[in-house]
Amino acid sequence: MEKIREIDQLGGWALLTAGLAQLQMEPDDEQLWQFRRYAEMLQEWNEKINLTAISDIEGIIIKHFFDSLLFWKEIKPSAHRKLCDVGSGAGFPGIPLKIMFPSLEVVLLEATGKKVKFLDKVISELDLRHIGAVNARAEEYGRMVGIRESFDVVITRAVATLSVIGEICLPLVKVGGIMVGLKGPGAEQEAASESGVLVKLGGSGFRMIQDRLPFLMDPRYCFLVEKSSSTPSAYPRRPGMPEKRPLRP
Repeated sequence: MEKIREIDQLGGWALLTAGLAQLQMEPDDEQLWQFRRYAEMLQEWNEKINLTAISDIEGIIIKHFFDSLLFWKEIKPSAHRKLCDVGSGAGFPGIPLKIMFPSLEVVLLEATGKKVKFLDKVISELDLRHIGAVNARAEEYGRMVGIRESFDVVITRAVATLSVIGEICLPLVKVGGIMVGLKGPGAEQEAASESGVLVKLGGSGFRMIQDRLPFLMDPRYCFLVEKSSSTPSAYPRRPGMPEKRPLRP
């Protein structure tokens, strides 16, 4: 109840500033405007296409913006140049990360054409540079010459298991880069046995970090996988196969 009262007292945009401060971030006026316009566009477009079930300003700020930025220190954006957001949807976590770290080169990978149109509009409206939305499945994108194993960071917010995320994302990560899986409550039950699958795909096991969203008690988890060797050419399998027949150690 105390957290709910705190949210109510702060209101939408004061909530944004206060929460970013909790995350040890100091946005300038342009970045605050970009977050605000992004939230407005989410609400506007959500009336036309199904972008997100969370449509109130406070929910967008906490459960989308803060959730996207919560583990920014683990991602080390200043140390990496090129990031791919797999299954970006309405732009999370890629767009909030790009707003706060403009030097990042970002690809928003999304399989649904209508969502890609929204992402293109957001990029244009917010005047974001060195970022683009790609309409493709990760299984196909990860096999493209010049794309495969070319990203410093591949990140996703997904409900899929680590083995599924690994098969889809690790082929895109260059050796020496990292795969980042952002997950919500219940992720602590992920089977440690899936570490063997990640090794098979070129990863070096995984590390799990837990934190909580500003103003809420909801736990969030970050799974970090370092890419230690090239992913075998057999992976990823064709679209749909990683989910239908997850790899086993």
